[in-house]
Amino acid sequence: MVRGCPDMSRKRVFGVKMNRGQVAKIADADKFYNWGIWLWVSPKLASTVFARWDIHLHMMGFLTFGNAMYFAKHRPDLPLLSESDQSIIGQNEEALDNAAKFFQRLLTWTLASYVMINIQTYYVKVRSKVGAMLKAVSNVVSIFLVIIDYDQEDGIVFSHRIHDALTAMCYYALHLAAQNTKFRLTAEEMEGIFNERNLDGPKLLNYKGKHTNKKVPIQVLKLAIMKSVQDEVHHTRMTTASNNNSNKKNSNDKDDSESHCGGGGCLSSVWFDSNARSDLRIAVEELSAAAMSVSSCVSNSKLPFAYNQLMQFTTRIFLLATTFFIYRTAAEQHISNNYRIPFTCFSWDDLPGTRQCPTDEYIYLNVVMIIQTYFLLGCLNIFPMLTRVWENGLCKEDYLDFIDLICESLLNHPDSRPKSLHEWTPQKSTTTYRRCSNRESDYDIGGDGDDC
Repeated sequence: MVRGCPDMSRKRVFGVKMNRGQVAKIADADKFYNWGIWLWVSPKLASTVFARWDIHLHMMGFLTFGNAMYFAKHRPDLPLLSESDQSIIGQNEEALDNAAKFFQRLLTWTLASYVMINIQTYYVKVRSKVGAMLKAVSNVVSIFLVIIDYDQEDGIVFSHRIHDALTAMCYYALHLAAQNTKFRLTAEEMEGIFNERNLDGPKLLNYKGKHTNKKVPIQVLKLAIMKSVQDEVHHTRMTTASNNNSNKKNSNDKDDSESHCGGGGCLSSVWFDSNARSDLRIAVEELSAAAMSVSSCVSNSKLPFAYNQLMQFTTRIFLLATTFFIYRTAAEQHISNNYRIPFTCFSWDDLPGTRQCPTDEYIYLNVVMIIQTYFLLGCLNIFPMLTRVWENGLCKEDYLDFIDLICESLLNHPDSRPKSLHEWTPQKSTTTYRRCSNRESDYDIGGDGDDC
């Protein structure tokens, strides 16, 4: 059976659960909260923006640009300033500081909306779409459990075919959604999803030569399920009519009241209720729509290209402008105070009557800028990280297990056959429930009737 994530999960000491080197989820929220300040909470920085090498190059680029702007303004050959010159530079410093604050506000508004939209699109909606698919397949299975007559041999064969088609549809949708991660399947493995279930994988994946639209197999399976039901309805009716003509008028009245199979069909009498037909059609349509939605849930086209390009471009421009104004403001401030050049001196070299040394202050400025730049670039990188949510936050293995659990009841095996509430009651239990009055909420637990 083709699976997405091998069972290689293990808990780490910092409260995160790993799957094939990637963080699947936070297993211990308290422990993660206590240790989350350290960057090595996830081994090798897995599932974090720091695992991307390009973010470090971008950070170094912005830092180099800022330092270049500072030293281009604060040069060693500048003469000492008089008080009048210092007041003029102080005015320039205030204007630059206001510009830096303006661009910082723009960065805040831009990134806040960008992060919120990406998380909503590529995480919250992905989970809701998968949940909708699980709900839809559960509805389809529930209907088939009612309309299939398992007392007939054809009913067992038909239920196995439905089981294979439903699991193949859901498996294919989940595997297709994770094709941009390390859990991607090869073409042969994708065909194996169908071949393992007695379906023609190559024919489904190349239906009428349509290689471009990968959702085609989902639609084909939906139509195949409905066509199979239609064939069984026709077969059941033909068998019933044949039996009615060959036997006496009332010989099969009892059998026909329980099942329309007549020894050859596999649909119970429930199917011939109009509500069951419409419910099944709606449920299969909803399952097909949900599976198609899941198959493309992390597509890069979920957000308009123009919007992504605008956010990526403008945020970097705003960050570049903010870096420029912050370093130029620092340079103007140091020039107006007649400070020496950073890294040519240190604070312990300051003597009374000499020019002060800004090295310590300049180091603090660079540290703050590094943290700020990493944070802002990390917000931008949330888009490519979330598009690989199956690698960094969700695991197909769990969802595939849910699909198997939902559909296995169709197989009618003793272990998978649905059990009634009576069968789930412990055999040694002696507790009984007796009505005490006409109100349905009043019961006597124990059966002695003393509390009625």
